[in-house]
Amino acid sequence: MHIGALPLLIVAALVTIQCSPLRDGILPASADRRVSPDAFSIALISDMPYSDRQIRLFEKLIREVNADPTIDLILHAGDIKGSGPCDDRLYRDRFELYKKFDKPLIYTIGDNEWADCHREDNGRYHPLE
Repeated sequence: MHIGALPLLIVAALVTIQCSPLRDGILPASADRRVSPDAFSIALISDMPYSDRQIRLFEKLIREVNADPTIDLILHAGDIKGSGPCDDRLYRDRFELYKKFDKPLIYTIGDNEWADCHREDNGRYHPLE
C-alpha cells in the first residue's frame, strides 16, 4: 500500500505541534524576538474555540497575544465552532470574545460557520442564509 505525502505531512505537523512550546499558548512575550525594527509579526489562529474548555484556553491566548509587544496583527483562518447549532447567539458570543483582542484582527469564514450548517446537528440552516 502506498501512503501519499499529504498524510505524512499532517502527521509530522501534529507531532511538531504536540512537542512545541506553542501547544499551550504562545511563546513568552519578548520585544527582542523581532528580527529587525521593520519586522511585522502576525499571530495565526484557526479552528477554535469549539468547546467551553477551548473558550477558557482561548481567553488565555487572547491575554498572551495582547501582552506580546511583538505581535502586530491577528489572523483567524476560520472555524470558530465545531458541530452544534449555527445560531445567532453563538456568533454573537464569538464576536464578543474576539473583541477582547487589543490588536487588529482579520477573520475569514471557515466551512464550520456556513457550509456545514445544513447538517441536522448544526440546525439544518441554508448555507447561504
